[in-house]
Amino acid sequence: MALTFSPDIIRGAMNALFFQKVIQSAPNIVPVCCNIINTNQGYVEFPHLGDVPQLKEWAGPRKITSLGHAKLTVRVLPYEATVAFDRDHFDDDQMGAINMKLSQFAARAANHPVKLFIETLIAATTTPSYDGVAFFSNSHPIRGEQTAVTDNLLAGAGTTVANIVSDLDEAKVYFRRVRDEANEPFTHEVSKMLIIAPPELEQAMLEALFAPINAAGATNMYQGAADLWISGYLTDVNDWYVLNLSESQIKPFVFLNRQPLQVAISGLDRSEWTTNKQVNFGVDYRAGCAPTLFQLAAKIVN
Repeated sequence: MALTFSPDIIRGAMNALFFQKVIQSAPNIVPVCCNIINTNQGYVEFPHLGDVPQLKEWAGPRKITSLGHAKLTVRVLPYEATVAFDRDHFDDDQMGAINMKLSQFAARAANHPVKLFIETLIAATTTPSYDGVAFFSNSHPIRGEQTAVTDNLLAGAGTTVANIVSDLDEAKVYFRRVRDEANEPFTHEVSKMLIIAPPELEQAMLEALFAPINAAGATNMYQGAADLWISGYLTDVNDWYVLNLSESQIKPFVFLNRQPLQVAISGLDRSEWTTNKQVNFGVDYRAGCAPTLFQLAAKIVN
């Protein structure tokens, strides 16, 4: 006869296993691509006050740069998932099967910030940036002393290895050429790039980025030029993204942590049973994600 454990013991064991597996499963792409901000608000307004100026020779009165008034509002949304177990499974000592499901559930929960980030990345082709046009756009408007619109929605050459190398080179030129509001280079660093691509492009991407010799038999000049993240959430099999992550303090996206993962368990006590002997194991958290600096991101469209 199997032992009948108390609800408190079962609840503690389920909590401990779940969060242990969450920690083990937690991916790292979100803090790589996003500025992480902890907040106690339901939304956060990010005033884009304008780009700070470059220094110049002091040959007269100070040149005062008036900061702009554009802003971006990032909203926090609630997320949840719940699974149900038969209460008899606990009394019948079926914890092995239950633990497997809890481990899978924990991995899904740990991965949700990545899902949220990739969904934000995909939507950024239509989601407005702080300048009023889509984050990925052919025509970010002139601001300040700029003399030309900015284009970070780049036409791809195709999906072969040679095409990928050519398009990555174009993206790198974009990162070096994009101007701030003083018409100066937005950043001088393009030493750390990340490509986010669909599974269909993985083989070509691996060859383009990591093969020591290219198809022509020459040294691959782009070996190690970028890191690679393959995501099954990308539904377009030809388009891909490049992020410039060289600036340690600023990222192209922001991620808001409002409420960490929390667990709610009901049904372990018989007094909670209604129409059936069901134990509900639920998790929920609150978070938000949004694109912020288009100067550090490009989309390659094939």
